[in-house]
Amino acid sequence: MKRVILLAAASCSLLGTANADESLSLESRLKEFNQPAVVIERVISSKPKAKKVSNHTPTSKRRRLTGPCYEYSAETLRSKADAYQPHIRTNSAKYGVDEALIIAVITAESCFRQTARSPKSAQGLMQLIPATAARFGVSDPYQPSQNIRGGTRYLKFLLKRFSGKMEHAIAGYNAGEGAVDRYSGIPPYRETKEYVRRVLSVYHRLKGSSAAVRYAHKSPTTKAKAIYAVQRKTPVRGNFIKPDYKWRSRAATKAAVAAHERQQRRLIAQRTNSYTCRDSSSSKIRRSSDLIKRTKLWRRFYTVRKGVPLSTISKQTGVGLKHLLSLNRGISRLNVKVGRKVLVWQCVNR
Repeated sequence: MKRVILLAAASCSLLGTANADESLSLESRLKEFNQPAVVIERVISSKPKAKKVSNHTPTSKRRRLTGPCYEYSAETLRSKADAYQPHIRTNSAKYGVDEALIIAVITAESCFRQTARSPKSAQGLMQLIPATAARFGVSDPYQPSQNIRGGTRYLKFLLKRFSGKMEHAIAGYNAGEGAVDRYSGIPPYRETKEYVRRVLSVYHRLKGSSAAVRYAHKSPTTKAKAIYAVQRKTPVRGNFIKPDYKWRSRAATKAAVAAHERQQRRLIAQRTNSYTCRDSSSSKIRRSSDLIKRTKLWRRFYTVRKGVPLSTISKQTGVGLKHLLSLNRGISRLNVKVGRKVLVWQCVNR
């Protein structure tokens, strides 16, 4: 009871002394009246805590976009393109390139990130490499107006080069126009094929065309996965002409040629038996070749005076290409050396 009275007196004295030092805490003031530590702890613990006032006003939760940029809806893509719409509209009208195609390329290249930069030094919204930027007069590729102008000019150039074929122009934007010329169409690069599919998917989605479904992403089937696995192991080569001969030493080649000639003589001897040789009945062979007579062997040789392919010799002599290859083992189809004597006809006496 005494503690309660003393506590009340202490509180009254604290309220009455308005001019007291405000820097003293409640604990120090209670100690001035020689209050026990238990009473001081109770008073301090019973003090109401001030509520934190937050300046944050509740706002509506923004819907986070998930998935790759090229799979966004047409409304979302147009809202993202609103910041650059004046540049897109101006360059579209100036160079005659569809706005939807410009937005589709920006979507696939940078997803509307103005400061985007690729490992291959492609820069800006439409990912112009330094050579392409300089080619179309872009000094600052990170400036949206210049970047969109240079990218649109490049698309116009590609569409004109490939006679308005959009797929070839998009492939050229990714892999270069030289690659499209080399393969007479979309190059067989996995990255380029996927890039063309993404751009066309966004383009048809923005145009509201039903063709967007054709370019939508589809998970590959088991058969497609197996085919791709085989293609990935097989290296892609260019226009390579497979040689019609095997690499071997000069001595081995001479030995093989000599053995082949002996075999040919034996075969001719077996077929003709006791046949008496006469000169070739073909006037074309007689005009283009020289006759060499041996005791039991007559031959006609065509002397090469200018490096030509074997097919040209075949036309000049009238002898089939396969027959020339069988008579002249190891000869090159592509370029027969000057001074070589090509066997075009032979006959064996018995």
